[in-house]
Order: sequence, then structure tokens, then C-alpha cells
Amino acid sequence: MNTFLKVPTEYFSLIGEHKTEKGIIKIDYITILILAKIAEWENSDKPCAMQNDQIADFFHCSPSTVKRHLKKLCDLGVVQAQVTKLIFPNGFASRRILKTTCVEKYTKRQPA
Repeated sequence: MNTFLKVPTEYFSLIGEHKTEKGIIKIDYITILILAKIAEWENSDKPCAMQNDQIADFFHCSPSTVKRHLKKLCDLGVVQAQVTKLIFPNGFASRRILKTTCVEKYTKRQPA
């Protein structure tokens, strides 16, 4: 298993605070690493988009941590996520990010 992750240098320009209509979004190094992992997955020959559980396994962290960082990337417009909302019988609602894809300018797809 490849445990190295190549991070394009332009991703580091996202680190810091960004003012958006949703408020101030703080991007840190972990968020950048998650973005790089999603982009790497999209550049591979994998048939489907990456799920937050797979990202959590790679970084040995909880899916909720990944979800928090993905939300920042979604709010910035860097990542698009397909989210489902589960309603449990007791009325508790849980949102789960199913699939994530990078916005095209953040993927390094090479023309075929």
C-alpha cells in the first residue's frame, strides 16, 4: 500500500482564513492533505468517488473529523459532496457524506 501522498504546491495557498457568505473558514494542513487524497483518488483508475470512511482509514482518524474538514472544503467551493440525511426512528437526524469529488481546477487530470 502506498502511504506517500503528493500534495501540489498550489494547494498550500488555500491555508489560512477565507471570508465567505457562510462566515470565516479556516483551512489548515490537515484539510489540505484531505484535499490531496481526494484528488489523488480521482486521478487513479478507481471506478467510483471516494467516501469519507475511506479517507478516515487512510489518515487513521474518525469519519467525523474528515467530515468537518470536508465541510470547510465544500463551503469554499473546492470540493463537491453528495450528502444523505438519515432520520432515525427516535427523530435524531444524521448527515453522512457519501461521495466527494474535487472541483475540476483542483484535480490534476491529464488529457487522454
